[in-house]
Amino acid sequence: MDERPKDKSTSDPDLAIVIQNRLMEELAESERQHSALLNDLPDVVVRLDSGGNILFLNEAWRKRFGFDVDGSLGRDIRDFLHEEDRSKWDEAILQVGESDDADHVIRLMDADAEVHLVDARLRRLESGEIVGSLEDVTVRHNLETERLRTQRLESIGRLAGGLAHDFNNLLTVILGNVSLAQRRLRMQDLELKELDLTARACEQAASLARQMLAFSKGGEPRRDAADLGDLVREGVELYVRGSNVSLELNIEPDLQPVDMDSSQIHQVLNNLIVNAIQSMPDGGRLRVDVESCMFSSTPEEVPERGVSVSVRDEGMGIPSDHLEHIFEPYFTTKESGNGLGLTSAYWIIKRHHGTLEVESASGVGTLFRFVLPLARGEINDSSERVRSLEKTTGRILVMDDDELVRGAMVAMIESLGHEVTGVADGASCLEAYSKAHEGGTPYDLVVLDLTIVGGHDGLWTIARLKDFDPDVKAVVASGYSNAPVVSDHERFGFVGVLSKPMTLDEIDEVANRFIGDSPSTVSRRLPPR
Repeated sequence: MDERPKDKSTSDPDLAIVIQNRLMEELAESERQHSALLNDLPDVVVRLDSGGNILFLNEAWRKRFGFDVDGSLGRDIRDFLHEEDRSKWDEAILQVGESDDADHVIRLMDADAEVHLVDARLRRLESGEIVGSLEDVTVRHNLETERLRTQRLESIGRLAGGLAHDFNNLLTVILGNVSLAQRRLRMQDLELKELDLTARACEQAASLARQMLAFSKGGEPRRDAADLGDLVREGVELYVRGSNVSLELNIEPDLQPVDMDSSQIHQVLNNLIVNAIQSMPDGGRLRVDVESCMFSSTPEEVPERGVSVSVRDEGMGIPSDHLEHIFEPYFTTKESGNGLGLTSAYWIIKRHHGTLEVESASGVGTLFRFVLPLARGEINDSSERVRSLEKTTGRILVMDDDELVRGAMVAMIESLGHEVTGVADGASCLEAYSKAHEGGTPYDLVVLDLTIVGGHDGLWTIARLKDFDPDVKAVVASGYSNAPVVSDHERFGFVGVLSKPMTLDEIDEVANRFIGDSPSTVSRRLPPR
């Protein structure tokens, strides 16, 4: 006789029903908990059948990409991918093994047709179904791309800055001697066409050097509060004149001023307008909008107020494989061009603490948009005190460590009627200045090169000159500088700036401006030429 206890759940039908109901409730609660957990995840969780049709999606599908979850069930996942990435998805599916994970970054189009970069982590089950997650890595990818681009361009910029410095020194010698030759020939009522062509070539070379400096640390802007709308109106009308495109210009009234270096922003605008016109060889519409906006330099920064300039064309567009390279130096698809235009524009805007963005598609057109932050001060009166500068002569001390450059500058200044002394470094400059001052024949103006190899530089020298003579008038001369002295020379004790390479007219204007105000008894006023 079997005396083992019987299972009550099998002998008692009511108890079996209770247990079954309890198990069903526990199972339902477990499913609710799992569903809640899945819906709280920031990444999309997806389950597909073997053909790629959607069987399950969590709420992140709606939150991230704007699609209705229930309405997406049963659809082919490829319907939501960028058209060019559907074959890439098929390859990814084929590479998913029964136990191996596969990671692939693909482009997914959201409900507003915006592109998102998605990292797809997939796994195939024994049933043939595919499960995995879709992580939106757009922001992370953009930040990483920007970081790598910045590092790459900064390294190239350091090289370009050094080359531009040496290049400008050589141009100073060449242009200086060409200017002297032209001056002497004109004094004899003679002209030489070849010298004029040489001077023009030097000016073009100087423009190229300025573009190189624009993305090196020597291209620091000299910013003042100004109206960006006025600058765009003036620049766009000038650049479009004579082209076969129609212009639509929209400028928001009463824009607040921005801090900008007007000459550098003109350069940016010129690059964008010229590129837009060249993309429409058969003509088209060019639309430029200037308006107030909120922006931030990086996603982590708090948005601030600024003014944006949008340049939109109806041209050929930029292929997707070119977009990530357009800001790199010397990258160009043009038969003629040096590939520095957009690179210099990128760094000019970056050094203005603004942003430069591009949107484009082949055959559709291109939109460039740059934003500058609002100014902290008021617009300076652009109609500065204007006075007719009388021609003056005086004593000028020139410091430059390059013998050829120093010789060219001395010869140029002497040709203008000044008495000039040239020295190689800061110690020699300080000695010459103090001797002249103590001897009763002080210098009216000092021209200091910033970078001195093997000696004291311009910043060291101006500080010692100021200690010796607080009224010293010194002009900084530079073709390149790591310091912000060129953009804010007065803060460092300088009265003006001469940029290498310099022309006779530029030297003459600076000398007349500052020697004319000098109390020196040796300065002589001459009638204007």
